[in-house]
Amino acid sequence: MGEYFLNLAWRYYESNGIKLFLFYFRDRISNKLRKGYITGEWAKALELLLVEGIDNALNYLYEVFPQNDKNEVAEELLSLYRQIKDYCP
Repeated sequence: MGEYFLNLAWRYYESNGIKLFLFYFRDRISNKLRKGYITGEWAKALELLLVEGIDNALNYLYEVFPQNDKNEVAEELLSLYRQIKDYCP
């Protein structure tokens, strides 16, 4: 994602089966407002992680991806979270 700091906000949307996790942050160099997004089941998992905690997020993903190894699912969620954690309030 580059050199960014100070996320201003994040929001989760779900409509007609579409899941979207949207977050805004300021570009450190230009000071312009930027946005990023994640879609699908991982968007819902991030929303659960931030609002309800890691247990609920992991349980959701285990139900959505029952064929995947639980350790791999947990590692993927934590990796995704680490990539955006500095941008979320």
